[in-house]
Amino acid sequence: MSSLFTTADRGFALDGLTVRSLMPHAYPFQMFDKVKSYDHEKGRIVAIKNIAQNDPFIQGHFPGNPIFPGVLIIEALAQAAGCGWVIYDLMEKGVAPEDFAAEVKEVMTMATILAESKIKHTNPVFPGDQIELEAFVEFRRADMCRCKVCAWVDGREVSKGQLTMAKIPWQTPGKAASELPSS
Repeated sequence: MSSLFTTADRGFALDGLTVRSLMPHAYPFQMFDKVKSYDHEKGRIVAIKNIAQNDPFIQGHFPGNPIFPGVLIIEALAQAAGCGWVIYDLMEKGVAPEDFAAEVKEVMTMATILAESKIKHTNPVFPGDQIELEAFVEFRRADMCRCKVCAWVDGREVSKGQLTMAKIPWQTPGKAASELPSS
């Protein structure tokens, strides 16, 4: 089965396997499962995060009354927005969506970090919920991106706000960028 599906809004969706190839994160810290839709013209991505009862973050937050931590909703929104930035860069280089996994190393020369978040949490998220993570690019330049973001569960807003992300050179802990091997 192909990982690429055309959606009604002229965009496309990506399955979990393709998403894993586009992201530097791994379990348990990859905070979304798939891309429901991406629209290059609108600068919009919608990703999905399924909250499982056995997610390691749920066990102690809070025993007897588990909720998904708000800080991890922010991380999920940032990862979805960052993935949207990677997809944008790939498409600007002329890479077709079905070739993303093979070509991603060409655009992953910099690390994307969350520089600032202004998020308001409006409702809790519980095990069994599915979060829709939406990011819309408001401003972009070569090394910085600002997105309006919103998280939804069953059509109910749970978090919204703004994220500012920046690209920085990859670094190894304890080494200056000038000490790293050049590629």
